[in-house]
Amino acid sequence: MGGWWWRFTDYLIDELPVSHGRRPYTPGYIRPSPDARLEAYPVLFNPDAETGDIHSKPKGDNYQSLLDLNADDDAAIISWCRQYGLLGILPQESIQLRLAPRWRLIGFSDSAGRRRALAPYQTVYARTPAGWQGMIESTGWNHMELEGNEEYDDALAQPGAGISPITPTALMTQLFSSNYEERRLGEAVGHFFPQIPLAEKDTALYPHPLSDDFWHQYCEPLEEFRWAVRDFQEMVDNLSHAGPWDVLLPRGRSAMVIGQDQLNSLLSIYPGLEVQFTGTITARWTFPSLLAIFAFEVWQKLIGGQSIRHCKRSRCRRLFLAAQYNREYCSDRCRQAEEKARQRRRNQTS
Repeated sequence: MGGWWWRFTDYLIDELPVSHGRRPYTPGYIRPSPDARLEAYPVLFNPDAETGDIHSKPKGDNYQSLLDLNADDDAAIISWCRQYGLLGILPQESIQLRLAPRWRLIGFSDSAGRRRALAPYQTVYARTPAGWQGMIESTGWNHMELEGNEEYDDALAQPGAGISPITPTALMTQLFSSNYEERRLGEAVGHFFPQIPLAEKDTALYPHPLSDDFWHQYCEPLEEFRWAVRDFQEMVDNLSHAGPWDVLLPRGRSAMVIGQDQLNSLLSIYPGLEVQFTGTITARWTFPSLLAIFAFEVWQKLIGGQSIRHCKRSRCRRLFLAAQYNREYCSDRCRQAEEKARQRRRNQTS
C-alpha cells in the first residue's frame, strides 16, 4: 500500500439489481471485465524518468479528474475506472469487519498425547495506520470437535447447546461522515459482492480488504459510485466559500463548515517509511481508498495557500484550485475563449 493503488485493465457495468441494505434496489454494478488483468500502479507519485524512482515526484492533481467526471455519463465512468480503478468505497467506509465463526484445525497435547481438534474462531479485519490487518480470534465458546472431523476445517461453526451464537458485524462510517455505527455484516458489505447469494451475505468468508482476492471479487454499485463522485464535487464546492468569517454570508459559513467536516472525514492517509534491500529509506503511504488520496491532495493544496475557484467562463464553471489570487479561468483555453467572446460583443455594439 506504499503509494500504490489497484486497477483492472478494463471494466463494464453489469445490469444486475443491487440491494443497498437500507436503500432501495437500483440497477448496475461496476465490475472488471471477464478477461481484464489486475495491476498495481503508483497513484501518489510519478516515476522519475531517469531513475524510475516512484517516490521522487508527487503527482498531487489526481483529484481534478474526479472534479471533472460527469457522474451521469456511464461511458465516462468506465473510461475513468480504466485509468484509476474503483474508488474503494467499502474500504473507506469500513473500520472493522468481524466474520462469522468457522472451525479451525489446531494441535494440542493432553494425557492421550499429541492430538488435533477443530476449535471455533473468528476472522477479524481491522483498518490500522499500517494498513488492513487480519486477525484470528477465539470465539470464547468452550467447545471443540476432536479427531475425525478434519473435513470441516474452515466450515461455518455453531455453538454448543446453551451458548448464544455470534452475529457477524461490521463497524462502519458513511462516506463524508465521521459517525460510526455497528451493523450486520451482510447488510454493511454484502452488496459489494454480488456473486455471494443473499442467504449467505452474513456468513460468507469475505476476502482480506485490498488483497488480490478482494479485488477479484469486489464490485461497486453504480449508484453508490455516482453518489460518491457528486459528494466529492460538492465537498470541494463547499470549500470554495473560504474567506473572513465577518465577510461571509451565513450560507457561505455553513458551506465551509460542512466542507471542512467532509474533507476531514476522508483524511485517513498515514505516512510511514520503508527500508529497501539497498538500505535506502523511502516514504511509505497507507490509505484505504482513492477518495482518501484525492482528499489528501486537496488538503495539501489548501494548506499550501491555494484556493478553490469556479472558472469565470459561463459555459465552463469548472471547479479548480489555483495558487494565484487573481486567476479567474481554469485554463488558457477558457481564458482565450472568453476574450474572443468579449471582443465579439464589442464589435457587435460598435
